[in-house]
Amino acid sequence: MPQAWSLGLEMTFYLLIPWIIRYFSLPLITILIVLSMTVFGAAFSGKITPDWYGFRLLPGTLFMFLAGSLFYRKEGIYKILITFIFVTAGALLLLAYQHDYIYKFTNIKEALIGILIGIPVLGILSKFRFSALDEFLGNLSYGIFLNHFMFIYLGDIFFPMVDHYTRVAIVMLASCLAALASYFLVEVPALRWRHQFRKSLKPAH
Repeated sequence: MPQAWSLGLEMTFYLLIPWIIRYFSLPLITILIVLSMTVFGAAFSGKITPDWYGFRLLPGTLFMFLAGSLFYRKEGIYKILITFIFVTAGALLLLAYQHDYIYKFTNIKEALIGILIGIPVLGILSKFRFSALDEFLGNLSYGIFLNHFMFIYLGDIFFPMVDHYTRVAIVMLASCLAALASYFLVEVPALRWRHQFRKSLKPAH
C-alpha cells in the first residue's frame, strides 16, 4: 500500500502532540516550528534527502502539523506564526520554480502546495461549528485514503483506453462507494463494540 508511509508519519505526530500540548509553552512551540522548518529547508535545498526529511519523516514536517493545531489557539501571536509559515511556503515554492535543481524534487513542491491550500481552507473551516456531517465525511475520508490506490491500479488494468478524466471519475466514484461500504460494514460495528467495551470497564456506582 504505497500511502502507508503517511500513516506512520501521522502516528509519530499523534504520539508527540499530547506532550507538546501539555508541556510546551509558546516560546518552545515557536522553537519547534523553527527547527522543523530548518530541517525542511535543508531538504528543500538538497543538503539532506528531500524525500525523507521534507516529506515523509516528522522532523521536516512537524511544523506543518503544528500549523494546523495552532488554529485552535485564540492568541494573536499564533496567527502570526501561521502567517509566517504560509508566507515562507509561498516564497519557497516561487524559489523552486526558479531553480531547476530544486524544482525536480516533486514531493517538496507538493508539500508546499499543500500548505498554501491547506492553511486558507483550515482558516475558513475553523470559523464553522463542528457538525455530524463533518464527522461523517471525516470517517469516509479514511476509507477513501485506504482504497484509492487499489482502484487506480484496477482502472489502469480494466480501462486502459478510457480517457483520463473519465477514468478519474470512475476511480473517485468506486473509491467513495467502497469507503461507504467499509464504513458501515466494518468501522461502525467496530466503533459500537469499542463504546460498549469502554462502558463495561467503568466501575459501577
